[in-house]
Amino acid sequence: MTDKELEKLHKALANRRRVALMRYLHTKKDADLATLSGHLKLGYKSTSKHLIQLAAAGMVDKDTRSGIVYFSLSKTIPTLAAHTLKLL
Repeated sequence: MTDKELEKLHKALANRRRVALMRYLHTKKDADLATLSGHLKLGYKSTSKHLIQLAAAGMVDKDTRSGIVYFSLSKTIPTLAAHTLKLL
């Protein structure tokens, strides 16, 4: 893992809302933006920004089904992030 990748990963995990998203997706397997936004009690735009940062760090995948985007934990989640999830 490069220094830049490691920095992205740490920044992504350095926010309580992103950690809450990871915990929720770890439990529920996948969810759409509306569900995740409701869980966080946060607007769609803010929730989307958190998901974009998690995706950039390689921790979240998205899948479109019937025009709705669903988010799930990445199948190739970095080892450090996987270890962190075990601690949640």
